[in-house]
Amino acid sequence: MKTGIVIRTILFIAVLPVIVSDAVLSRALFQAPVTFEVSRAGTLNVQLSHGNIAVETWDRDQVHVAAEGIPDRDMEGVSATIDDNTVTIRFRSMYRRSGKVEFRIHMPENFNVDLHTAGGSITVTGAHQGAARIKTAGGSIQLDRTEGEINVVTAGGNISVSSLAGEGVLQTAGGNISIKSIAGDFDIRTMGGNISLIRGEQVALLRTSGGNINVQEFSGDLNASTAGGNILVQSIVGTGILRTAGGNIRVEKGNGAVEASTSAGDIYMIEQTGSVNASTRMGSVEVRLIPGEYGESGISAMMGNVRLTVPGNIPATIDVTAQGKWGRRTAGDPLVRSDFSPDSFREDIDVVRARYVIDGGGHLINITARQTDAVEIKKSD
Repeated sequence: MKTGIVIRTILFIAVLPVIVSDAVLSRALFQAPVTFEVSRAGTLNVQLSHGNIAVETWDRDQVHVAAEGIPDRDMEGVSATIDDNTVTIRFRSMYRRSGKVEFRIHMPENFNVDLHTAGGSITVTGAHQGAARIKTAGGSIQLDRTEGEINVVTAGGNISVSSLAGEGVLQTAGGNISIKSIAGDFDIRTMGGNISLIRGEQVALLRTSGGNINVQEFSGDLNASTAGGNILVQSIVGTGILRTAGGNIRVEKGNGAVEASTSAGDIYMIEQTGSVNASTRMGSVEVRLIPGEYGESGISAMMGNVRLTVPGNIPATIDVTAQGKWGRRTAGDPLVRSDFSPDSFREDIDVVRARYVIDGGGHLINITARQTDAVEIKKSD
């Protein structure tokens, strides 16, 4: 319940923190730090016309607020209230230039946050459990360890995260996104930067319109797409959909079902167990596959070569359709080369159709290559 208490001129000369339980503070409020008594699962609401927001969690049932850089002429634009366990801090400057303003806030670990600044960076440090709505129109956002429903947006900066758990969206229109660990269901996107993820699990949608995507380790369902960069996945267990319109795709190690497609680049899958669907419209494909129980596999390449390596002791059936480049082949230079003997083989001018049945046949692998120099099927050691 709001009591309507107002702290006035006396705070101009205050040197000790002010502790209140239910109050409205304004003007000279931040000549000294202010502490609000709260209970867990409350909300911190910060709305700034400009300035940085630095939040740190602690083990007290208090919200502690301090500010720096507010000129005397802007004190009329400062207010802080507490109502129904919600602490609201507002700052609005009437001047275009108001110096470097920063609000430093401590709050309980189990607390919701709604943080917005029209011109500055936002950081949340320490373990945090609760909903997080964070937005800046002109700065970077940095999160430490956050668990809950998350909505993070910046129009002109980078996003850096140590650990996320829960669900939500991370979005920047002009920066990079760097994440050490996520667990949950997240939509992560940038219009003009790179995305890097060290470790993730469950569900992740990664999208960038102008950068690279680098994932070190993921378990679950991964969907990564870029309109103008490369995709590198070092390890994935589960399902993966990887798409780029203008770069290469490389998967070092996969276990599950992985789909990779590029309009202008090469695809490399170094060690894949399960199934693979790899397609490029202008490039080569190289896959080392141990066929598994994830349905059929397919490899398609245009204006590039195909190299498939499979074991000789796992049942598989490989169907090949290869069309060579006009006028590029020479006598004694086969279009399709294989360590396995074909079950059927037909060559018609510059088109070869062949089938290879390995260990009695099984997992179907379709290979289609157009305008290619060679299709190679190798037996793994």
